[in-house]
Amino acid sequence: MFRAASEGGDAYAAFNLAQLVDDPAESLRLFEIAAREGIVAAGAVLADRLSALDRDEEALGWYVWAAERGHTGAMNAAACWCRDGIGTTPDLIQAVSWFFVMLARGDGDGIHEAIRLAKAGALDEEEIREAGRLARAPGSAEALISTVLGSRRT
Repeated sequence: MFRAASEGGDAYAAFNLAQLVDDPAESLRLFEIAAREGIVAAGAVLADRLSALDRDEEALGWYVWAAERGHTGAMNAAACWCRDGIGTTPDLIQAVSWFFVMLARGDGDGIHEAIRLAKAGALDEEEIREAGRLARAPGSAEALISTVLGSRRT
């Protein structure tokens, strides 16, 4: 039934079928169809599958795609990958930006990483502010600066 519905253009059927088929290439194709039709979770799962195949640049692209559409798990993956330079060159500003976006969405799982980076001196105040600007969360940037870097200023 999923196959018939998928062939009829049902994106959710494509997403469900992608999780059931044994052929990895078909699974990737179906996840991409579902994602391109707007199933955000399909983009995140597609990124996971591409990552497992060491297709890191493609995977990061799909993590960012899903993150931009509100998937907090993909935000965390994009942040960690930007931090570590997986599929891209390391970009700590972008990483902290994604951690701020996660926090704004009610998911604080990544903020400890932003704190760790700030405590280690990996970003200066202006870089943290830039991350806050990118995340549309200047208050988070100022809070991080005040909390972590404030004691260094005195």
